[in-house]
Amino acid sequence: MPEPLTHRQLPNYALPVLIWLVLTLMAAVAGPFATFDAFSFSQRLMYWAAIIGASVGLSCVVSAISSREEPMRWVLCWIVYVLAITSIVHIINSLVFTVWSGWGQFFYLLGVVALVAAMVHSLIWVLERGQPTVEQSGDVDPIDKFLRRLPLDKRGPLVRIEAQDHYLNVVTDAGEALILMRLSDAIGALGPDIGLRVHRSHWVHKKAVARSAKQDRRDVLVMRDDSIVPVSRGHKQAAKAAGLL
Repeated sequence: MPEPLTHRQLPNYALPVLIWLVLTLMAAVAGPFATFDAFSFSQRLMYWAAIIGASVGLSCVVSAISSREEPMRWVLCWIVYVLAITSIVHIINSLVFTVWSGWGQFFYLLGVVALVAAMVHSLIWVLERGQPTVEQSGDVDPIDKFLRRLPLDKRGPLVRIEAQDHYLNVVTDAGEALILMRLSDAIGALGPDIGLRVHRSHWVHKKAVARSAKQDRRDVLVMRDDSIVPVSRGHKQAAKAAGLL
């Protein structure tokens, strides 16, 4: 079972929340799409908070369950995202605007949402292409590459990874941090040699395992940071083969 979020893990949610707050305030002040004349400031604030909140929240979910390494899945997920956001905004507009109704308005909104999503992803792609990377040398250590996702003060020898909802709690000797990523994608990025998945929600670095033990008649691994990682029945044989049990 995923552990509950601790107080020191909560700041990892700060960026999506900050984006939501800033965009909501900007939209409430500017009043785009005729909302300036239609609503008071407090009404605009509630209207845009709902729409932008749904957009940011759903985009976090889609980012967590999709991967660019699977292009068809990635495209399908974002198509579903565009349709979902369009439907949400269309329903809200139908409730608050008396002149908003019909398929014509829906398809107009669909085009706007699709265009904005395409522009955002194009900008992200351009920015990523413009960043110099050392991967081109072919000598990049997969652990070092993975640890770049963590805050600088949390980068250290890798201990374990735990799935928590749509996030991963990455534990190193320097501490722990949440990142938005699927466990299967993290395992693929790290490769099959340095660690092992021992549970649906847990991956361990082989060299970080201090010893094995029994807890309530179940196999567990005691890590070098004294944390306890369960070994599920389905992964027990692999853990034995790797010498962890």
